Amino acid sequence: MDPARDLDRNFVAWVTPAPVEYSMNGYNFTHSVRKVLQMAREEAASLGQPYVGTEHVLLGMIRDDECVATAVLKALEVDLGHIRQKIEDTVRQRGKGGRAMRRGDLDLPYTSRAKKVLELAMMEARELNYRNIDTGILFLGLLREEKGIAAQVLTDAGVTLERARAEALRLAEREPLSKPEAATSRAGRYNFTDRVRQILQLAREEAARLGHEYVGTEHILLGLVREGEGVAAAVLTNLNVDLEAIALVIENRVVKGKGGRAPGPDFPYTVSAKRVLELAMTETHDLNHSYVGSEHLLLGLLREGKGLAAEVLTDAGVTLEQARAETLRLLGSEMPAEPPEQGRRAVLLTRMRELVGELLGSAAPDAARLIAIATELRSLLDELAGMR
Repeated sequence: MDPARDLDRNFVAWVTPAPVEYSMNGYNFTHSVRKVLQMAREEAASLGQPYVGTEHVLLGMIRDDECVATAVLKALEVDLGHIRQKIEDTVRQRGKGGRAMRRGDLDLPYTSRAKKVLELAMMEARELNYRNIDTGILFLGLLREEKGIAAQVLTDAGVTLERARAEALRLAEREPLSKPEAATSRAGRYNFTDRVRQILQLAREEAARLGHEYVGTEHILLGLVREGEGVAAAVLTNLNVDLEAIALVIENRVVKGKGGRAPGPDFPYTVSAKRVLELAMTETHDLNHSYVGSEHLLLGLLREGKGLAAEVLTDAGVTLEQARAETLRLLGSEMPAEPPEQGRRAVLLTRMRELVGELLGSAAPDAARLIAIATELRSLLDELAGMR
């Protein structure tokens, strides 16, 4: 029995496409990643190489025209055909190619560098506070590895880790992590208006129309624009924002997918979209309002600051302060008399209680979740310490 060979067999089993999600060390590998790794084995076999290296993983990504990694490369204006040719030339120059293997004989071991890429992808996911690893995260693992053929070819093409990370986060708008129910589970104390619920339904429809199987901040803004009659739409119009132009900018900025799912309540929300809903509730609390309306949703989009919606609104000249002032003017109200930070303090304390409650209520939380809770608690404590 060869222990090393057994390890490789276990590794292949872990990343082989299966009817259910595979996970390792608390991280889920998406169907797209497993599909790419299957195609990587096929690429290795077609080149007559009895192993899967970083170059084959990159070739697998290039073959999957719908994955995040391919979208990142296209956004960075990288010629995919040139990348493939460069890899094949490098393989031939190094004399590593051989007779093509049968497609059925794909029980190929992974090189130490290919395994390192998976480890670095998990590290990247941990640093970004992700539980799922998509092809964008896997792509960042290829770049972080630095020494394999894939990293060398990408570097020669002008791709850097920093540029790739920024583009992956912008395009995919972060791996969908939460169901809509989870995203709004903290809304029990707030009354979401029918208009907001309609906007969120329209956001799901916009996501489906664009071939996306998640709801991001850009879809929420498109839903808000499409609804067109709420306070938020009036605020934007009064700030001289052309709603149709906003929608057009978003359409030109997003990478359209080929998803065919009908919009439904099970569409997951991205981390940024979930944050928007939380910030909308925070705005409701800070303004002493008893409901969450479209205006609070707009303020949440602006306050989130990093999503595509915030970028588009900022480029249109809209600031959080302007939008909040116009909202209050339209509603005929004024800012609450108590210092804003007092309202924020209550929000922070409530969130801290929720996190502690989660810890106390879980028999054995996984390590990744413990790290996420500890990180968020530290951030909340730092913010509290900075208040008067």
